[in-house]
Amino acid sequence: MAMRHKLRAIAALWASVAVAGGMLVASHGTAMAYPIRTHVPFAIILCQMSDSAAPMHDPQYYADMYVNRGTGGVADYFNDVSYGNIDLAGSVVMGWYTENQTVAQAQARDQKDRHLDVLDCLNKAKADSANPFTVPSGYLTVVITNPALNEFGGWGTSALLQEGSDVSDAAHEMLHNMGAQHSFSDDPGSKYQTWSQVGE
Repeated sequence: MAMRHKLRAIAALWASVAVAGGMLVASHGTAMAYPIRTHVPFAIILCQMSDSAAPMHDPQYYADMYVNRGTGGVADYFNDVSYGNIDLAGSVVMGWYTENQTVAQAQARDQKDRHLDVLDCLNKAKADSANPFTVPSGYLTVVITNPALNEFGGWGTSALLQEGSDVSDAAHEMLHNMGAQHSFSDDPGSKYQTWSQVGE
């Protein structure tokens, strides 16, 4: 009789361990899930200042770098690393729009609040008399500036890049827009420690 109770207790213990283990796997699977595995359209908006030098590249260059497949650009990168699960079809490139601010004013603005670089460009695109553009609902946004001002991503649905940003810069900031965070290691000696968290 005592042996039967003991066996039941062991069975109950293993059942609870199995349930807990299943919950751990489920929660781990959720935590480790990719943020996006689907169609992700972007609006790439090009903005320069009133006294900017001529842009290095025209809009077609950015369409190939960001939107068009088969060019070795960002769209190919996301397709490859997601095994075809992330596509940027429907993405658009708009600009160059010319803001009213000078380069010096834009640089001062960036030092004050880099988010204004994005907002001012989006507002200029909306109000442009020749080719107005408003980011469609459901689109993520990348603003590219001439001259180079700053880079960041994950601010709401917008990222800031610049002329001279390469595919790895673009993919990094655009992944922040999709919900990805920085990775971490157990090495606290990062060369980026002036701005990053320990091990980031």
